[in-house]
Amino acid sequence: MNTLFKIILISSPILALIFYYTVMKQSEIDTQIKHEDTLFERDFNEFSADFEEDPEIRKKFRERAGQAEEEIEGIEDDIKESEGKSREFEVEFRKGMEEFEKMQSEKGGTNDIDK
Repeated sequence: MNTLFKIILISSPILALIFYYTVMKQSEIDTQIKHEDTLFERDFNEFSADFEEDPEIRKKFRERAGQAEEEIEGIEDDIKESEGKSREFEVEFRKGMEEFEKMQSEKGGTNDIDK
């Protein structure tokens, strides 16, 4: 039972990092999907406006395309931000792993779980 507790204690920070990384990646993917959806919406409205004969409906499609274009600009900022956060996390994670490996090598590579 004592060994199981030690294993859980040691693995919980790693599992927390994996969970955090997964959430960040999912958020990045959600932002990319929203970006693609908005691009499609803009293109569809522009295409529909080109083939519409009624000027009022054509105007409505053009307005929708303009709104989608504004949303695209905001989403592109979000994409850049989420990519920056991912890069920062990867750098910090690598530094943490290097420090952990350095600590393990200073201890002589022994594992406290078996004790």
